[in-house]
Amino acid sequence: EDGRLVATAPYRAPLAEKVVRIFDLATDETTILGPVPGVGEGRRGGISSVRFVGEGRLLASVTQTGVVSFDLDTGVGRVLADRPDHLSLVSVDGRYGYGAQSDTYEAPGPRWLYRLDVQTGEAEKLPLHGTSVVAVALDEAETLLATGSRDGVVRVGPVSGAEPHVLRGHDGFVWSVAFSPDGRWLASAGEDGTIRLWPVPDATRTPLHLRPHEELLAILRSHTNLRAVPDPESGSGYKLDKTGPFQGWGDMPEW
Repeated sequence: EDGRLVATAPYRAPLAEKVVRIFDLATDETTILGPVPGVGEGRRGGISSVRFVGEGRLLASVTQTGVVSFDLDTGVGRVLADRPDHLSLVSVDGRYGYGAQSDTYEAPGPRWLYRLDVQTGEAEKLPLHGTSVVAVALDEAETLLATGSRDGVVRVGPVSGAEPHVLRGHDGFVWSVAFSPDGRWLASAGEDGTIRLWPVPDATRTPLHLRPHEELLAILRSHTNLRAVPDPESGSGYKLDKTGPFQGWGDMPEW
C-alpha cells in the first residue's frame, strides 16, 4: 500500500521460471514466491496477474488453476479459488475481486465474468455481462462495474451483476475500460484503434435495450450526439462538438 514493494511474474516461460518475484524498493532485496501451485509448461500455469491485498498477502492469477493466495510472511501459497483464472482488479477494501474465466481453452470459447470473495474464496458468475469478457473496471465509489468484450460491446451495471446497460460502437475486441474520477464518463479502447467516451448511464434505470421500441426511439431523439473534435484553444486540445439529434436507424439493429 505504501508503494515500497513491486511484484512481477511470467505468463509464458519455462516451468522453473514461473515464480513470483517481489522487489523491495527501499532495501533492494528480492523475495521469490514459489513454486506456484498449478503451474505447468507452455500456456498452462501462466501467471496472468499479481496483486497485493492488504498487508502481508498477494494474489496471483494462474491460467487453468485459478487464484493463488500467498502469505508474504511465510512465503506459502495455496489455491484460494479455481475461478476466475485472471483477476483483473480487487476492490479498495480488499473484499472482492473481479475477473474472467474461460470454460474451455479452445479459442474462441466462452469467457465469463466472476466476482470473487477474497476472504472465503467463493466465486459467483455474473452471466449478464456476456460470454466474452476481456476488460473490467470499477468506478471510484465501487458501485458500478464496466466490462469490455471480444465482440466490441461495453456493458455498465451494478456490482451485484444485475442487468447492465449495453454500449455498442467498437469493432473487435474492447481491450480496456476505465471510469473518470468523477464517475460521469467511461472510456473504452478497442482493437479498432479507437478510444471512445461514454456518458455513464443511470444504473437505477432500466437499460435502453430492455425498453419498449417506441420509448427507446423517443429517448434517442431527445439526446444530442457528441463527438470529440480538435480545438487548439482548449487545454486538452479537443472539445465536445454537438452533431445534431439522433435521426433514427436506416436499418433497425437486432439484439
